[in-house]
Amino acid sequence: MSGRRKNKAFEELGFELIRLNNKKPAAYCNICNKNLLNTAEARLRAHRNVCKIVNNDDASLSNLDACNVYETCFPNYEDEEDVFESKCVDISMKYNPITISTQANYDPINNKAELTRPKISESTRRSSLTSLCSSSEQLPTSGSCKRKRVNAIQNSTSSTHITQTLSQKEENDITKSLAQLFFGCNIPLTVVDSLYFKNFINKLRPAYGANIPKKEVLSSTLLDNTYEQLLTSAKATMTPDSVLLIDGWKNFSDNTKTVVSILHSTNGEKAFLEQWDLTAESDTYEKLADIVSESVHLAEKVYSTHVYAVVLANASAVEKMENITKHLVWNSNCSSSAGNLLANDILNREINLKVTSLLMEFKRADFEKEIIEKAGARIKLPCEARWCSYRDAYKFLIENEQLLKQIGVDKNVKSNVVKLLYDNQFLDDVKSNLLLLDPICNLIKKCQSNKCSAAEAVEIWLDLQLPKEFSEQLKSRQELALNKYALTAFHLHPFLNNLKLTDEHNNIIFEFLFTSLNGAGLEEWDSFKKKSGFFKRLYEKEIKSPLVFWSLAEMKYPNLAKIAIKLLQIPASSAQISRVFSNAENRPAFKTSKIMSYVYYSLRIKDVTEEKEFEINI
Repeated sequence: MSGRRKNKAFEELGFELIRLNNKKPAAYCNICNKNLLNTAEARLRAHRNVCKIVNNDDASLSNLDACNVYETCFPNYEDEEDVFESKCVDISMKYNPITISTQANYDPINNKAELTRPKISESTRRSSLTSLCSSSEQLPTSGSCKRKRVNAIQNSTSSTHITQTLSQKEENDITKSLAQLFFGCNIPLTVVDSLYFKNFINKLRPAYGANIPKKEVLSSTLLDNTYEQLLTSAKATMTPDSVLLIDGWKNFSDNTKTVVSILHSTNGEKAFLEQWDLTAESDTYEKLADIVSESVHLAEKVYSTHVYAVVLANASAVEKMENITKHLVWNSNCSSSAGNLLANDILNREINLKVTSLLMEFKRADFEKEIIEKAGARIKLPCEARWCSYRDAYKFLIENEQLLKQIGVDKNVKSNVVKLLYDNQFLDDVKSNLLLLDPICNLIKKCQSNKCSAAEAVEIWLDLQLPKEFSEQLKSRQELALNKYALTAFHLHPFLNNLKLTDEHNNIIFEFLFTSLNGAGLEEWDSFKKKSGFFKRLYEKEIKSPLVFWSLAEMKYPNLAKIAIKLLQIPASSAQISRVFSNAENRPAFKTSKIMSYVYYSLRIKDVTEEKEFEINI
């Protein structure tokens, strides 16, 4: 037939291309004997999907019955079947008179089902047609529902399948995720037997409601399985060399003191080692040295990894600990901890007291509600030992000064507080302290990042600028952060500016490398400083990653490259431990089993989703 061409849907789905009396081409359906004016492939496929539903093997509602119904109800539509099909789907979805049973292969990862032909009962078809004929709703135009027809049917059937059926694999996956939720968030295991939790699961996935594990199963079989899976995974990802991170915090609510150690592998993976309760003990450098020794032994025993460096938050103990550990590991200071100490050094105590008392007055529920409504922010109070919280409190006060003045005049606020708000000298002092704290807090935040190395932290410290009256405090805290390991890592970083280093810094680097390298290594170091030989070719390649740079250099300069790669893998801070385990109210108690503690901390390590600022020192 000349004119409009056949598309592949004609042969695949059993349509014939014909000419009507008015010479227009049409598609003839061999199932329902309908002529379709729209012969596009998408239109034919949409018709065939609905045609299968309306016309099945049951002859009690024949093809002619279906055609007669929609021809009687919709005589004024050019393509009446479009309206009939869309209305059947709309009615079925709106009133949901039955449950459609579907054969499907469900994919829980992609959250979709591969549907086969659904079967709808005779009573359902008649009910849909009756509802269609009696409906007084305004009908859609001829092509308004064409694109949504198949999706509507598939979504309806797949949704029913997901909620009412459950494969063994799906059940196992859900149970595994449920166990990780309880253990990783330290949710009381009795919650799993709660009526409200069961109702929640039944609403979320009814098919799983009867399979919710009991508390006894959760605390035994599932806990053991989760422990084995986490331990096996951690062992597989640990590299032969790793860095030990140790940090701690105090929980003032129950007067406890906790220390935790984790491993930072050279490939960036982390693994939990151990926790210690120092509530009844003094966190002396001797005790911390014992913790380091125990952690190094555990790392070798459990993960078969050699600890070559330790990053510790307690800066005052690092130098003494190095003498105790007999140089078996490199002891590096935590850069963010040094930043916290610097912030503490420059804080104006008198200003702090005034700001705290002022904001506390507006912390009343009625005042704070009005502040939230008008400013869109909550009052941020300074917190002892979290020095950046003072910066946030100062910033809140300055940004909401006018609102606080308005509330102070309109409400019953203490006169001395209102007086502070109108004291220009006090407000200027707050602004000055804010300008001082802001760059220090930015330094702390950058150093706490999981991606920040000790070498990169050196550059951040070298770029920090403070007024001259604070030069002594800055120098003192820089000396803590810029230890010989961090400085040497900075020096061996191929893309950082060594011109920022002072003569004193260079002397520290020289002494460390001269002691650590053999004769061949010292010659390699000389080539690196001169950017000669193979180093010249590496620099010409403009390689972006320092680790890639040294991995390539290792072929020609193995002695220097080995020490460079280790130094460049040292994190800037151990504060990532505090970031992971900062929720003191929701950690397992020390009387909790070792397995439960391991599972909790291991899951929490994997749950770091955002960078936060923490300034907690042991």
